Amino acid sequence: MRRKDTARDLADLARGRGEPVPALLASTVLVQTLAAVAARHRRGLVHRSLTADDVVLGADSLAALLADPGRDPKASLAAAAEPPPEEAAAAEAEDIGACAAVAVELLGTAGDRPPELAALLDRMLEPRPAARPSAVRAHAEARAVALELFAAWERRRRGPRLEERLRQALDGRREATAAELAAELEEVAPESLMLHAARTWLQSLERDRAAAATARRRLSAALYGRRRVQVERQAERLAVLLGVRAGDDPDLRLARDWLAERHAVARRHSAALVLTAAPLLLATLLTALLLAVMVGF
Repeated sequence: MRRKDTARDLADLARGRGEPVPALLASTVLVQTLAAVAARHRRGLVHRSLTADDVVLGADSLAALLADPGRDPKASLAAAAEPPPEEAAAAEAEDIGACAAVAVELLGTAGDRPPELAALLDRMLEPRPAARPSAVRAHAEARAVALELFAAWERRRRGPRLEERLRQALDGRREATAAELAAELEEVAPESLMLHAARTWLQSLERDRAAAATARRRLSAALYGRRRVQVERQAERLAVLLGVRAGDDPDLRLARDWLAERHAVARRHSAALVLTAAPLLLATLLTALLLAVMVGF
């Protein structure tokens, strides 16, 4: 026997919502109802008059059970009676159609009805009873549909959480974490704007790495050829591409050391040139002065 404080009719749930029941809930109820019907069929019993009023939901769970047949003397008689062999197949098919009708009632005419679930319900409501699946077969197919719907629901539920974690990874410029979360989010929500932002950022990093590799090769070639202008240009470009990592880059340190040495050599050459040219310049000035004095006299 059931108790009103611990269970409720499926029909009460449908009427209380005032709107179609989600496909995941309807498929879950269908799976459990078919399991109960299949158990009865294995014992040679049929229900014959199954409706939403005969399905009881747990108060704190989605556990669906067939109500105690004692609720209705007519239902009790039908459930307890073993049909004649010639009527058994038709009676079992009638139960299969009734299970499908309960699910259709829950989904409503405008409810969400995924193609897999709709196809199963159509087979269970086949006008020819002999063409309907057995309770065991219908239960297995309904379970597969429910699992797929649950997986889809779980993917939708994970989407917002993944987006928030991905946003934090982007803010912290954690490339490896962002790439991992983007891969997960692509499976869940491929149209996410956060995923698009992550892809754009990750692609820009890849482009920067490729450009840095090119600048590094050109810097090495310029250093090997001792071409100061090219060294300065490629070192500056590589520093811009590396950003905060530029200070720890060995190629940049080598280029800076080489440029500093070149500048020191240039300064020494300039000083030596000045010292060498100074006496000659002084002699030239004195000669010009003497010529000016002589012309004046």
